[in-house]
Amino acid sequence: MSSKAPIQDTVDLSTLPTLHKSWTWCIPVECCSIVASGSTPKPDLMYSGFGDVPFIKVYNLTHRGVLDFSVKPTFIDLVTHNGPMNRSRAVPNDVLINIVGPPLGKVAIIPEDYPQWNINQAVVLFRPCVGVLSKYLAYAFLTDSIMGRVTSLAKATAGQSNIGVSMCRRLLPLPIAPTNEQARIVAKIEELFSDLDAGVAALKRAKANLKRYRASVLKSAVEGKLTEQWRVKHPAKQPASALLARILLERRQKWEADQLAKFAAAKKEPPKNWRDKYVEPTPPDTTGLPELPEGWCWASVDQICEVGTGTTPSRTNSRFYESGTIPWIMSGAVNLPFVDEASLFVTEFALQETTLRVYPVGTLILALYGEGKTRGMVSELRIKATVNQALGALVFSDVAASMQPFVKVFLTSNYVQLRRQAAGGMQPNLNLGIVKQIAIPLPYIDEQVQIASEVSTKISQIDAAEVQIEHGLLRAARLRQSILKRAFEGKLVPQDPKDEPASALLERLRASRTIHEGSGNRPSSSIPHRSKSRGKKS
Repeated sequence: MSSKAPIQDTVDLSTLPTLHKSWTWCIPVECCSIVASGSTPKPDLMYSGFGDVPFIKVYNLTHRGVLDFSVKPTFIDLVTHNGPMNRSRAVPNDVLINIVGPPLGKVAIIPEDYPQWNINQAVVLFRPCVGVLSKYLAYAFLTDSIMGRVTSLAKATAGQSNIGVSMCRRLLPLPIAPTNEQARIVAKIEELFSDLDAGVAALKRAKANLKRYRASVLKSAVEGKLTEQWRVKHPAKQPASALLARILLERRQKWEADQLAKFAAAKKEPPKNWRDKYVEPTPPDTTGLPELPEGWCWASVDQICEVGTGTTPSRTNSRFYESGTIPWIMSGAVNLPFVDEASLFVTEFALQETTLRVYPVGTLILALYGEGKTRGMVSELRIKATVNQALGALVFSDVAASMQPFVKVFLTSNYVQLRRQAAGGMQPNLNLGIVKQIAIPLPYIDEQVQIASEVSTKISQIDAAEVQIEHGLLRAARLRQSILKRAFEGKLVPQDPKDEPASALLERLRASRTIHEGSGNRPSSSIPHRSKSRGKKS
């Protein structure tokens, strides 16, 4: 049995890095009049929509230090606020952090535009004393050093992503600057963050524009607009309907050859009407579909490829998985445009005993159902693999193989429409019947090749631009932390020797705490506090 190291009662401030002579280290109970978590009332006392008192939960906090009450707003009434939830009340300029995750490290300040607030048990409230500014404290909590401390403490509590209120009171070291310098630091941080936020906003707008451009490229590709000028210079040598007829004939001939092989293997003569048993793939319902460019035609997925699926071999049978070498793909794989590796591996025995089938390279896999955005996503196998029952497999053979790149473009562009075709109640799903009836606008083959080529080029350019934007966002995040680091090392703004040292401020707060403790009052609620973010020199 492993033994846990005892959790210390208070952090040893003497072991921390040396601060500027006018600064001092302290713990939250020394500079905050209240450090406490909230609670949750009975469900019938909470309600959504506008109400008397906003009730703050973890998802209302952000990593930017602001409160986002647009997310799942919850309210309680004033009777509950002043009654059973009396000890969970928050006021403007209280600083909040979450103590339950993941992720930990969310911070917010109660805004001044509404007087009454309340918090649940996953949120800790810090009410700064006179001389400690709320914004200064909030920015301190956002630093990697303090949030790293929070994370390390959380790991020490049985591996759970949470920390106790007592740890927040005594185990989080805070570098306190003179009050006037706090105001200068806050002003400088906000000035630099304002410029940084403008750059981040521009990057996010560019990212959103790229997303729209990607959708526009795909849409214009499958509508024929992308290659409109190309068609003028390259008139169709053969309409798409001729290609479709060839595919259908080829599929029938392949079926007939398979049937004759079976009769031969069984040493039986084919019956006279055996060809009548062939089932022609069902054409699409073109009612309400738009007019296509000249030379194009509509075809169903069922007409141009074979549609299948897979299964999940019983997890209780080790013979299906142990030492397996056959790739088996799950629905999460469709979140990437290509599948290059397996989720798991199954055995030859699993192939023999279940309905699994090994699909060839080039098979398109379509998510029939799945949580979040998975349903309707499409990917392409670049390895031979089996799939589970949550995936549809589209296999293109012979002459139809040349159509696969265009069909992939079409399915990708019609992601939203595919999701709308799902059937079912609470968790609507696609099924093979729905997939087979998807209507595909087919260009003639030369144009399909051109479309796939142009789309590939443009999407590659979009991908490269998105990578650059992500790098820019990461640089902005690192710069944000660099600004905070310099701020709380005393390197962001100049010191003023006329400022009262933070040690003097802390001595007054300690003395006030001693007086109130001696009078028998609770120190956590009796020490004077300042709720405003700006203060004057004491």
